Amino acid sequence: MKKILFGVIFALCVGAVLCAQIPEDLNVVKIEEEAKTEAGLPYTMTIEYLPSTGEAFFTFTINQSMFNQADAMIAIRDRAMKFIQETEEKGVRKYYHYVYRGADSTKYDGAKKKVYYTSRIRFLEKQATVY
Repeated sequence: MKKILFGVIFALCVGAVLCAQIPEDLNVVKIEEEAKTEAGLPYTMTIEYLPSTGEAFFTFTINQSMFNQADAMIAIRDRAMKFIQETEEKGVRKYYHYVYRGADSTKYDGAKKKVYYTSRIRFLEKQATVY
């Protein structure tokens, strides 16, 4: 009896795995571009965006010797505002505001002599009510 019950449960699990479909909007959209800071220093901005939740990871990458946290914060803020405009123009979503989801992280890679400054941002579709 236990073997039959185990076989039925196993068959159901295998069937569920084979029939499961991942919606397209759960796929991560990755955007990578190069730009310059206000001081003219070259950097790379990587955006990993999850359309289903409206969350994105903005990663500012620059050489260690040129890293300035203020420049990274400004570049991410400006890119987030530009991202809102781009999604509205494409008709994908209409975001009105964004919020930071936790503290920003800074990672140093000594071997590559790079700094990775990452912000987790959530875009909001409705205007926030301020009390």
